[in-house]
Amino acid sequence: MILLTLLISVVFASGPPVETDPQECIDGNGYISGNSFEGGDCCSFVVCNAARLNRTGFLGKCMGGTAWNNVLKSCDQPMYVPDCNPSVDCDVPSRTTGLCPSPQPTATTCCVGQNVNRGEPGFLPIFTSGDAENEYSVDDGPIQKCPLGQIFRVETCCCEFVYVQDTECADTTSFYFSNPEDPCCSFLQCWSNRTGYDVVKCMPPSVWNDVNKTCDTTDNVIECSDAICGVEMTDPPCDENSAAACCRAGIYYDNVDGEPTRYIIADGPDGPSDRFSTCPEDMNGVQLVFNGDPDVCSCEAPES
Repeated sequence: MILLTLLISVVFASGPPVETDPQECIDGNGYISGNSFEGGDCCSFVVCNAARLNRTGFLGKCMGGTAWNNVLKSCDQPMYVPDCNPSVDCDVPSRTTGLCPSPQPTATTCCVGQNVNRGEPGFLPIFTSGDAENEYSVDDGPIQKCPLGQIFRVETCCCEFVYVQDTECADTTSFYFSNPEDPCCSFLQCWSNRTGYDVVKCMPPSVWNDVNKTCDTTDNVIECSDAICGVEMTDPPCDENSAAACCRAGIYYDNVDGEPTRYIIADGPDGPSDRFSTCPEDMNGVQLVFNGDPDVCSCEAPES
């Protein structure tokens, strides 16, 4: 029951912007008791808007006879919120499921949930866009403003951020594209909303393959066959003259006499170190043993 009430409260957590204390918003994880705000009471709460960046928030109301529990940061049963009697102490707006008129009275009005293409009129109240692109009113009430950086859109009947799509990310078939300024050694990784991108470098000696949308070998990208993208990021070479039993990717290994399940990780061609390690068991619980043969140089199943 408490969970259901909390979900309902979130739906109705909208109201006129109020001034908040950013530190209080941070300390409250984005929620403040609305008891001390104008129009608020013990059934109210404030949802902070970008607490670290500005001083605004939005006043909401707990519905269904619940009260704001500032410890849990949620709407709760009144028995768990001392000194709050919702029926006496709170001014809670009534909910409505009334349908909006269809079509809308004017081109500047809308309702939440409306969808012209599906013939869905939406539900009351009626929102009206204001003279400024970030203003709106509800049922011919006072002018309200959208959160900072947002505008009111009649098409969706809500405040939204304005996104300007970057031309480099206009092609919706992919999020990865060749970098015009460095087509061989790097690529563009577009953001999910396509408003910008990050430049990502391929690890040398690989180059960007714009057909396969991946970093690839120069053999598969003829136009970049002569590209020099930096120091090659390859494994260190192995010295065939090392005293160690075997080597892989520049790391030298040696057997441990009388202990087939253990091996030594050597420092390099100068000889083994005292860094011992033990082979693991396989998926069937069989203890692996170390094979120092240069062609193997790893833990493997023992010979049966």
